[in-house]
Amino acid sequence: MTVYSLTTGAIFPATTPANPFSTGTLNFSYQAADNPLVIGNTLYTGLQNLFFFTADNNIFHTQGDVLSFDITNPQAPTFLDALDNTFGTSGDAEGVRSGGPNPVFDLTQADATTLYAASTTYTIQNDTTQPGGGVLRIVDISTPGSLQLVTTVPVPNTTFATAVTVVGDRAYVVGSEGAGSTRSRRTNKRGRTAASSSRRSM
Repeated sequence: MTVYSLTTGAIFPATTPANPFSTGTLNFSYQAADNPLVIGNTLYTGLQNLFFFTADNNIFHTQGDVLSFDITNPQAPTFLDALDNTFGTSGDAEGVRSGGPNPVFDLTQADATTLYAASTTYTIQNDTTQPGGGVLRIVDISTPGSLQLVTTVPVPNTTFATAVTVVGDRAYVVGSEGAGSTRSRRTNKRGRTAASSSRRSM
């Protein structure tokens, strides 16, 4: 994680939001963090990573997770927790593998203590594919240093849930059924869904 200042640091050109100045980095030993989400003094991020052979682009391993960081001091963020942590960090006996087996594509806040994570149960481990489908993972963030999975809500007719947003008392989820097809889901906070889909030729 790289920390930037938006106001001080560079002499010329001056530091501005359009010209941020790097003030340091935090090595937290997890692979492929993406889509950061700030809630109060905590930053949450999802992990999504694919390992593949360059010779034939064959994917042999997937991984992902939800991480939390304390940003009370924005210049010195600290790692708090990983939701799954099946493989630990990339610096332990698992080598470059880190987090859990399920990629997390997007995060959004549902309420003061709840986070929604767009994810999937589809995994590839040690070159073996485990079929699955898109899911919305409901995460309790009431204690940011101890993330808890409350439940998962399947997103029918999808392989991956790739994006999620909340409007009022509805969560809208975008999912992928495969190449050239997308599906959107409208889910209320009790887990009931209604669907509409669109297909595109590729």
